[in-house]
Amino acid sequence: MSVAASAVSDFTFDQDDVLGQHSKISLFGREQELTKLTDEFKKVKNTNSFASIAIHGLSGTGKTSLARKLQEFVCEKEGFFCTGKCFQNSGLGQDPFSALMAAFSDLCDLTIQSTDFSEERRSEIQKALGSHGKLLENNITNISPFLEGQSMHRMHEAKNETAFAAFKVSCKAFLRAMTANKGHTVVIFLDDVQWMDKGSKDLLEDLVQDTDFKNFLLIFAYRDEQVNMIGEVLLNSKKYNIVDVPLENLSLEALTEMVSVKLESPQGDKIYDLSKLILHKTQGNPFYILQFIDSVKKNGMLTKDINSWIYDVQRIS
Repeated sequence: MSVAASAVSDFTFDQDDVLGQHSKISLFGREQELTKLTDEFKKVKNTNSFASIAIHGLSGTGKTSLARKLQEFVCEKEGFFCTGKCFQNSGLGQDPFSALMAAFSDLCDLTIQSTDFSEERRSEIQKALGSHGKLLENNITNISPFLEGQSMHRMHEAKNETAFAAFKVSCKAFLRAMTANKGHTVVIFLDDVQWMDKGSKDLLEDLVQDTDFKNFLLIFAYRDEQVNMIGEVLLNSKKYNIVDVPLENLSLEALTEMVSVKLESPQGDKIYDLSKLILHKTQGNPFYILQFIDSVKKNGMLTKDINSWIYDVQRIS
């Protein structure tokens, strides 16, 4: 067991939940990565183009928190930010394609709810979708306003190569139809793709390689410790022009700033020395940092008097 793992072995909280609750302090040391994401969004928006981004790092490094921060920027620019999350047992009793279809459903909702949505725009989407939409009707929630005619059966799984190929074509047709409005750049964020079912991963690989999309930014995140589950295409950023955004553990400088804000205490020798100790115990992993601080406070190893924090070096070490 690593030092970082042993430091928080008593905790079982979901890492995304913990970092989400501390959203204001979980992005220290991520300024360059956030700028990289916002710059790519602006490029896609301004040039009506397509790009894909891979956010990756060890579990707890703040991949989801970084995406949430980008979402704020996208919404300010009147973009549509759509999300889908994969789970560890995807494909085992769960609907295949669930993460992608959740993001597609978000896109339908955001399109219909936008202030500039009109019957003319609805008609344009219906025409662009054509018969492709019928295959997706029972997979994508709220797609029905954009469909005409009879529905088809749900695509529970790729029963044969021909059926799956048709399904992928229909998904691409859906995205082209929904991203045609230049006023709303579309961002789709897929989290924990290391747990994607095979069909979803094949579809994601197809989307990444399709250079004909417009006004569309596709982002996916995965854990580095499970990189063997990702696949050659999604890992080959240079060959497929995927923007690579790796998240490393925090430096001492960023960690010290995080600790200062977390403890609501100005930076000084005590905070700096405590930060060095926390860095040793957590290796700079943001999730472990927050959990470790909460743990030592709860167990009386870090207490506050009137003017400053007092900590027991021997017990913490």
